[in-house]
Amino acid sequence: MTLKKQVVVIGGGPAGMSAAISLKKRGIEDIILLEKENRLGGVLSQCIHDGFGLIYYGRNYTGPEYAFLYEQKISEYKVPFYTNATVLSVRALVEEKNSAASLVTVQTAEGRLKYKAEAVIAATGCRERGRGLSRIPGTRPAGIYTAGTAQAFMNLQNFMPGKKVIIVGSGDIGLIMARRITLEGGKVFCVVEKEDVPGGLRRNIIQCLEDFEIPLFTNTIVANVYGKERVTGADIAKIDSFGRLIDGSTRHYDCDALILSVGLIPEEDMIEDRHSGVFLCGNALFVHDLVDDVTLEGEKVAGQVETYLKRIAVDETPEESKYSFPGIELTRKKRAELMRKKKDTARKKAECNAKTITCILCPNSCEITFDLLGGMCGKGAEYVKNEILDPKRTLTTSVKVLGGVMPLVSVKTTGTIPKEKLREAMKLISSFNVEAPVKSGQILQSDFIEEGISLIATKPVAKSAAEKLS
Repeated sequence: MTLKKQVVVIGGGPAGMSAAISLKKRGIEDIILLEKENRLGGVLSQCIHDGFGLIYYGRNYTGPEYAFLYEQKISEYKVPFYTNATVLSVRALVEEKNSAASLVTVQTAEGRLKYKAEAVIAATGCRERGRGLSRIPGTRPAGIYTAGTAQAFMNLQNFMPGKKVIIVGSGDIGLIMARRITLEGGKVFCVVEKEDVPGGLRRNIIQCLEDFEIPLFTNTIVANVYGKERVTGADIAKIDSFGRLIDGSTRHYDCDALILSVGLIPEEDMIEDRHSGVFLCGNALFVHDLVDDVTLEGEKVAGQVETYLKRIAVDETPEESKYSFPGIELTRKKRAELMRKKKDTARKKAECNAKTITCILCPNSCEITFDLLGGMCGKGAEYVKNEILDPKRTLTTSVKVLGGVMPLVSVKTTGTIPKEKLREAMKLISSFNVEAPVKSGQILQSDFIEEGISLIATKPVAKSAAEKLS
């Protein structure tokens, strides 16, 4: 049986949820949101660190908090959705002269479904580059993970991927995992990056590497991997501008894991036919640095779809949307231009002699001088004062859950605590247990480390799958 829908939205992450909610706000009711995981939220569920929503909402959410915010909106606007629904294919189903309907084939727990949709929004995110695309030589033992896989193991399954680790690539998730592993008692020897500048945000380099004295080596690659059953070691080496190993630069580490943060690839393979009825947004279009931009793009593409539906309703030939397939190459060129600008900024900073501190309050990562000059807002000067006199950080981690549908609940401090007390705080948290159900925002301990600072849950955990989360 083939079901008819005006719009099928593929992907229940921030882009897909934002697009679906915006469609409902625009009066487009006949929609369905499809998500392959058993929950909405996409990758946000495992991103227990903060930094989400700073630009779009002006608030510092963790990933689970940001996801839950949109899950509540999905409920508020009564957006119909399927979880555990894997889209197998999207192909054109041209039946009339001026329209290009799509046939979306989906595998669900109840069986295979087919949707005939006037428009499809593909908010399918991206996938990580693995070892096969990283050209890392050596044996093929266990202990080599992508950063996202390692993050899911630690933050969702309470599994430590390694105790002695090298991070390969300086993408943001790799940087964040360097901090996470260190706080959990592991040793991160270094982060190696083959380019001459790091790929992650400056704020993440500071709070994830420099705070913990983890070295970042640019123009460096993994030259060899050792181990049969499990990784036992790795060589790293410097490379020249032609990618050739520099003699005498090889260094060996006895490690038990490599974590790869070597790039992301937009996920669009299920779309068999590229036609005007298919719209891409979020990381399925090109890889974004910020979830705020992904959210905004979901809203924008909903407007494009609204215009498209109005045109085909009056038998007009639809104009190609900049969010449709014809725009992909343009947006990827834009991404390349952003990377070039990032490199230029890094070089100019290196040439500057003024002593500065990088503000990490938002992704802008403004450079503020010791004279409190510079910055795009008034918060930078206050941050620099505090960073000089008493540096503090917000702590985000997880706590074991007893009797819940998940083994862990993500938590954070309600304010900043002294940077030198982060490890002390982690030791204290390691002894914590909380019984399900857990509510988002629930206080797990008051006056945690510092008077007036609480440790709170940042997502709900139910006792059973049927229990309503709140």
